[in-house]
Amino acid sequence: MLFFNMSVFWYFKVIAMMLSNPRHKFKHLYLCAAFAALFVGGMSSVSMAQDMPPPPNVVSDSNDAAPPSGGMGSFESLLNNLPSPQAQDKSAQQPSRAAPQMNRMALPGLGLPQASGQGAPNQPPPLPGMTAEEVGGLSREEQLQMRAEKEKKQFYDEAYGLALDTMFPLKPEEIRRFMEIYDENRQAIDTVMYNRPTPEVGVKTLSLDPGQIPDSIDASMGHVTTVSVVDVTGQPWPVLDMTWAGEFDIIKPEEGGNIFRITPTTHFAKGNLSMRLVGLKTPVVISLNTRRDKVYYRLDLRIPEYGPEAEAPLINSSLSITAGSASLASVLDGLPPESAEKLLVTGTDTRTRAYKLNGMTYVRTPLTLLSPGWSSSVRSGDGMNVYEINNAPVLLLSDGGKMVRVSLSEDDSE
Repeated sequence: MLFFNMSVFWYFKVIAMMLSNPRHKFKHLYLCAAFAALFVGGMSSVSMAQDMPPPPNVVSDSNDAAPPSGGMGSFESLLNNLPSPQAQDKSAQQPSRAAPQMNRMALPGLGLPQASGQGAPNQPPPLPGMTAEEVGGLSREEQLQMRAEKEKKQFYDEAYGLALDTMFPLKPEEIRRFMEIYDENRQAIDTVMYNRPTPEVGVKTLSLDPGQIPDSIDASMGHVTTVSVVDVTGQPWPVLDMTWAGEFDIIKPEEGGNIFRITPTTHFAKGNLSMRLVGLKTPVVISLNTRRDKVYYRLDLRIPEYGPEAEAPLINSSLSITAGSASLASVLDGLPPESAEKLLVTGTDTRTRAYKLNGMTYVRTPLTLLSPGWSSSVRSGDGMNVYEINNAPVLLLSDGGKMVRVSLSEDDSE
């Protein structure tokens, strides 16, 4: 409608200019013809709009009634019906009276909001990502707050799940199966493919003579060998200092002690050990070997000399034990030679034993022999003694100052 009004306005203005200025007659004639065409098109649009039936339930206003059909009417009636520019501005500022009437329409099935007092209150639509069931009758601000809390919880759940997957990527049953497989492989790695070494407890008498091959200590990987140094009477001989070479872990004796421990760090370690004893001018050297068939759990190294803590013998003997007395050493170890004959001992406990070997009698006892005199003797660090004597049927022993009579005879039960 506004376009139509403006066309009519400029149409009459051009006619007035043409009449006032005849020199531009033809130019104004062209413009007049153009505006005439626009005028005819606008009137046709108005006529078509008036011929359309009004919408239902719309109250028409008498002021908005369309002009009667049947032509454009007289020229004067058209001029009278043209709105002025002031009226156009005023009509643009006034709200349409048909719009409120449309808002009050209640079309069934369209779900249009109804006026207050005639149905459910006017509610804002749910925000993106939310459903109508979630929002209910919440306002826009409440919906925003609800969505923020929902997004916060969703972010927390995702972060919590990501942290669990990062810290504990495996399930409990997978972890248990993993540990089972690990134990199986660890057992296979740690299982020794050869028989365990035979443990032994022995005594060795070291030779201090020049030109002799040093004695050796047999150790084994994974086992500890405890070594004690004693003198000829079996008393501890303190170690002054020691050093070693080879792949061994050795725990030195404490100050004034005579016991040290050896542990090889490889299966085929080789080396040697050198130590100085208190009051002994000659250093003691020993070879260190690693074996798989046997290992010394405890070994007493006997020095064929009297140490600083030696006990004076009750009966002096012109003979003393020398290095290399295998019979005495084997009897002291509790493993006499196979050719030795075991004798029957009566009058004392089972700690005292006697063997007959090569025409001599070897008595192994923790007691002190008083009679007969012995030709050789040896004593271990735990107080066990071995005496080498001539064949005798009766022995006199001292048990803490108490005299004990012991009889020796051949064992007929064997």
